[in-house]
Amino acid sequence: MAKTDTTFIGLQRIEFGDVVVGAMPDKDTGFTIVNGKTVPDSAAFTIEKAEKTEVNVLESDFPYMSIPGTRVTNIAFNSRDFTVDNMVRAFGGTKISDEEYHAPIVTTLRTQAIRLTTKPGNDGKVLVFLILKANVDAGLNGQMVNNDTGFLEFECVPLTSQDAAGLNMSPYEMHTIFDPVASPTLPVVDDSEDTFAWTAISEYTAFGLYEYTIDNGANWSDCTANPQTGITGAVDAGHVQVRLKATDNYNSGTVLKSTEAFTT
Repeated sequence: MAKTDTTFIGLQRIEFGDVVVGAMPDKDTGFTIVNGKTVPDSAAFTIEKAEKTEVNVLESDFPYMSIPGTRVTNIAFNSRDFTVDNMVRAFGGTKISDEEYHAPIVTTLRTQAIRLTTKPGNDGKVLVFLILKANVDAGLNGQMVNNDTGFLEFECVPLTSQDAAGLNMSPYEMHTIFDPVASPTLPVVDDSEDTFAWTAISEYTAFGLYEYTIDNGANWSDCTANPQTGITGAVDAGHVQVRLKATDNYNSGTVLKSTEAFTT
């Protein structure tokens, strides 16, 4: 019998999308992002470890090679992101508006494409886990955790999908990407002109490669210039920030924070 191990992971981003034959949904338009707060120690891969296959060579006391063989059989996580879009992803039903959700009469098992992005490890590596097709079983748990009431429980089982010709494809892919070590430098606040400037990373000089926030990282927008204009109102020092945007090849960069406040 195959052995199983459960490995807990730190999730940075969870995304659901409609299943596309032979491919993942478009990374920018095909997914609904499940952010929100997650319950600690709730995100886990269950990995099935096959018994080792040993190949022995005549007149040798040691195996010539050993083939372990592993596969992920289950992915579970809990989220406190109760947006209408996420309720539809979890249970089906109907989105009436951003504030109103109508549950289905009968809840059925959902089939979704999933993209999971882990938090960086000590070596800066980020794991991106792509599942073309998975059964998603969701439930609503009403218990109190850290003064927050309730969360959505997700259990996802990767399925073997087919390409356009009907041939079986791998049920999932894993890719390792890296956080860029460098960050922009030399923050410049011009309160009278309502601008924030920085010195770009040498490999990434175009301002369009960066994004900025004026609320200490709660919301991010694409940079439209360097210096970035339109920073109005009173903003505390450190709350205006800029960083390199995430791509398929690297994760969001380390932030550069303003060192002075905006007052007007």
